[in-house]
Amino acid sequence: MQTSMTWLWVVATVSCLLCPGRLQAADADAETAIAQLVSSDALVLVNIPDTRTLQEALKKSPVGKGVAASSSMVAVANFIQAAGELASVALADCPGSEFGKGFPKTWGLVVFPLPDDADELTQPALGFVGVIPEGGEQFAHRFGEKLLPAFGAMADGMELTVGSSKGQKIYRMNNLKEGGGFSVSFVERFVFLGNEPGIERLLSCADGAGETLAGSAVFQDAAAEFDPAALATAYVNMVPVMEGVLADIPPGSKQERETHFMGTYALTGIRAWAVPEQDGFRESVQLAFDEEQEQALIGILRTRKHLKLTSPTVVPSKYGAFLGLNVGPGKELYSAIQELVLAVHGEEVRVKFDEIHDWLLQSFNIDVEEDLFGELGPELFVAAALRKPDALANRKNPTPRWADFDILGGIQVGQPEDAQKTIEALMGAEPFKKQGMSVVPEKFGDLDVYLIQHPGLGQTVIVYAYVGDFLVLANSRQALARAARCHRVKDTLARTPPFSADGSVLSSSLLAGIYVRTEPVLAAILPRLIADKAPPIRNFAPDVGRILASAGNLQAGVISDEGGLFIETEAAVPVATTLVSLATAGPFSKPILGRKAEAVKDPAKKIGKALRKYHRRNGAGPESLHELVPECIEELPLDPFTREDLQYGVSKDGKGWFVFSVGADGAADVVPSNYTLADWEALKTSVEPGKARKAKRVIYRLRPKQNADERAWDDEGDIVRTGTW
Repeated sequence: MQTSMTWLWVVATVSCLLCPGRLQAADADAETAIAQLVSSDALVLVNIPDTRTLQEALKKSPVGKGVAASSSMVAVANFIQAAGELASVALADCPGSEFGKGFPKTWGLVVFPLPDDADELTQPALGFVGVIPEGGEQFAHRFGEKLLPAFGAMADGMELTVGSSKGQKIYRMNNLKEGGGFSVSFVERFVFLGNEPGIERLLSCADGAGETLAGSAVFQDAAAEFDPAALATAYVNMVPVMEGVLADIPPGSKQERETHFMGTYALTGIRAWAVPEQDGFRESVQLAFDEEQEQALIGILRTRKHLKLTSPTVVPSKYGAFLGLNVGPGKELYSAIQELVLAVHGEEVRVKFDEIHDWLLQSFNIDVEEDLFGELGPELFVAAALRKPDALANRKNPTPRWADFDILGGIQVGQPEDAQKTIEALMGAEPFKKQGMSVVPEKFGDLDVYLIQHPGLGQTVIVYAYVGDFLVLANSRQALARAARCHRVKDTLARTPPFSADGSVLSSSLLAGIYVRTEPVLAAILPRLIADKAPPIRNFAPDVGRILASAGNLQAGVISDEGGLFIETEAAVPVATTLVSLATAGPFSKPILGRKAEAVKDPAKKIGKALRKYHRRNGAGPESLHELVPECIEELPLDPFTREDLQYGVSKDGKGWFVFSVGADGAADVVPSNYTLADWEALKTSVEPGKARKAKRVIYRLRPKQNADERAWDDEGDIVRTGTW
């Protein structure tokens, strides 16, 4: 299903950008027709009111212009034209203009919740709804009886079957090679396209029983926020989602405390919409919260006073990514977080707070609130720049690593001299000395820098200096010196248009600001990544890289008001609306075993970090995962399938570790001591029938190369994460 949906969107997008539309005007109420059809329990509705208007906006954007000028994309357009000619043959008795009249231009993506008795094998209900305009009554007959059979006969590995449900015909395109497929059905003025549960739910909606989404107060509140000029809107009801998440969290667990500390349980909905502008799209994403619930850390951040970002004055102008955050004056933040921690963890934590406060005061004459948080200004930032894009593009593995970036992080401080005295006093404390941690002053050119030393850092360099009114950390002395020099000569992000131009998102008063310059990374790296990791579209890689590199910059600002948190973005394509759609609908369309693997991913990742931490401290791995608690991890996450301990072992050469879930069958299949990591890789990639069958019994590293790999595995396999010490 996911593969089919992906290619459906690819073809639809390219045809929007390249092919002249013959679509006629839809009914006046087409924009609300889908909400009036879908039942009120729908979790997600992504709506495109008018594909023709969206088509024109995309064609005018930098990306659309790049597509139109791209030779390989023109070839795709020719393919689409040829497909259209084949369709005209199949529809010889139906003039193109008549067929065009019936083709929907209003579309929606709908995701329904899983039933209460759903298990890991339950396929979620997901589908697309198109509104057939007036005058298109023959569309369903032509499409179902003529065009789909012609497509099924032409497409290699596809088979068309016809069934029925609730008195309606259902056309199903089955993928004989990879499994799965999609179904199509027509009911009155609607066309439904989706997986089988999705079609069944949509057919039930068409029966007209029960409250619709349009009549739901939750949806009405969201729709009232949408800009009337929006080309795409996204509605997500987070209430049942958060209820499900909280129900799965063990009472008293670390997960429960984290959820209450962050305040995410108060999230009730996500709304997003995109409006066209001259060089792209302006988008808004709203996070709505239940005002009657305590919003915890999110609530604290929402009460911060907006400010104009000053940290761009210490970031060189050539940096490609920037995030600035307003946390408010340090003393206010300390008091608010202290109250929050006490509310979540109780009086036991108050005693620890008081003990730490008294110890620092007596040992170093440092008052936590006055001398530590009192020195902090309201602003934090992090920024990154790719060091050598061209060299990275020519490397055998073009995937960027941390070492390929210059990274800056900054904390606004009051008086640098006072801040440095506090840091030196802390570094002289016995706990820091015991861990081998220290700060060494150095001179790098004319800049005073401080090197942070710790045995666990290895070859990693962390240095800091005071630039302007910020304590700036960096991963190299050169990056730090460059930041200081650019600040001195005013060659910084603050002088570039996204920050200096009046009226831009980042010149406003904000809670947070984000800026990403896409060109360096996309132009240099993306073509290589496509060529290496996506063989079917390898020939398109150079053009794809050039097209996306022309997309310009992404900028966003986070603003708080009575309605919640707003994220305002400006980009060449509708980034925010697309990401909201993928983030909500993506997990539902992922193959079953892929969703199982995702359930194990976070617990296994946390244990992997704890294992490496244990190895650094002790020089060897633990005999049991329970040895990690509490020094390396507060508590062990459980296997989501058994609610018992995850499995753990060491490779037979002692160089790596395996953490795995036993999977849905509840039985462990992997004996880690039988493998080195190299053996494991060889087993995974083997084409020998015996070894290949054995390899299919595990989900390797939770990241299959293709969705088809997941479909080849069965429910007996373990779900495995591997790593080296």
